[in-house]
Amino acid sequence: MRAQGRTGQWHQLRSVFVSNPRQIPYGQQTHQFGELWLPDGATPAAGWPIVTLVHGGFWRSTWALDLMDPMAASLLDDGCAVWNIEYRRVGHEGGGWPGTGDDVIAAINHVATIAEEFGLDVGRHGIVGHSAGGHLALWSTLCDRLTTPIALAVGLAPVADLEDGWANGLGNGAISDLLGGTPDDVLDRYREASPAALLDVSKAPTPQAIIQGTTDEDVPLDYVRRYVDLVTASPVPTTYDEFRDVGHMELIEPDHPAWVRARDRLLAAVQPTVVLTGFMGTGKSSVGAALAEALGVDFIDTDVAIEAEHGPIPQIFAEYGEGRFRELERDVAAAAASRQGVVVATGGGLMLDATNREILSNAGRVFALTADASEIIDRVGDTEHRPLLAGADPAARVTELLAERAPVYESFECVATDGRPVDVIAADLLSRLRR
Repeated sequence: MRAQGRTGQWHQLRSVFVSNPRQIPYGQQTHQFGELWLPDGATPAAGWPIVTLVHGGFWRSTWALDLMDPMAASLLDDGCAVWNIEYRRVGHEGGGWPGTGDDVIAAINHVATIAEEFGLDVGRHGIVGHSAGGHLALWSTLCDRLTTPIALAVGLAPVADLEDGWANGLGNGAISDLLGGTPDDVLDRYREASPAALLDVSKAPTPQAIIQGTTDEDVPLDYVRRYVDLVTASPVPTTYDEFRDVGHMELIEPDHPAWVRARDRLLAAVQPTVVLTGFMGTGKSSVGAALAEALGVDFIDTDVAIEAEHGPIPQIFAEYGEGRFRELERDVAAAAASRQGVVVATGGGLMLDATNREILSNAGRVFALTADASEIIDRVGDTEHRPLLAGADPAARVTELLAERAPVYESFECVATDGRPVDVIAADLLSRLRR
């Protein structure tokens, strides 16, 4: 591996970007520690989402965790805590296999130990590794030794098939140095340590995202593509992004499109946009506000956004008709979909529009809040300000509209709100997000 480009400059400016990360041991040996980075500001009630970083260097002692400082700073700006881990490598006492793998497992599991003290949400935890660190990140989520679930494992040019890598001379002997021999000598270690060998046997595979440059000389494109073919054919959910004319170290430059893509995939997994749909009176606005506060993210109420710019909704209906209102809903839905990591409460009819459904479903996770007709009438109260309920029998109209809209609402994950306090519903949603 070769340090190059802006990454080296970031290392020189380490003191600027590292806002006193806490060095925390997870074991007794010199290299068994991690650096915990925490965002500024008050800890959200739900805790910070967290990303574990695993540096590369072909498992050799030459490289250290400061290689990942730029990514840590980038994720910190996005409201994530970061656990940048060190581990014993070849050349250290106890490094190599299995010590290197044992350290990575211990470091990741240690997040649960420090979560309460530092306000970390272990239910929203992602892992990203580069090169040999990509091997360790993917392997850790396939070996069934982690104590808490991982939302996503990102491999940046990962060394993910050790037998194939040894056969093709990756790292000038680095793989046999790590494992203590060739496949003929220690085949069991190759099978135990290789993500490719575990794809079909892992009990609870974590989704993977693979990012690769086409001109990578350290971990070649064809090698990574062969692993992608394997993982795509396995039970492991996978995305693959390939960047033309991109080498090895560019993947960990914080302003490079390849890292931006990796970061966006991580954020979508650990801090997803949440969309609440459902009929009027099901609690979307109050529950959405409570959930956003717990997560420490912005809250968007599409009806409020429309009224802030165009005036009261009954007036829009009266002067311009329902068609114009639906046009405004499409505009605000598109604007909400462009945001990352927000909670969106939609108007009751917004998700009936196929375009809105598509863009908001692609933007995040959609929940439909439900309640029966009688409770909706009780909650709505004054129906004069509800244009869709105008008429002599609002209850009958609610029942009619619920029946019409049921197929759309039921296409999403439904959460009943009847007789449940707002904070209980918000906690239910948070629990579902963590799963």
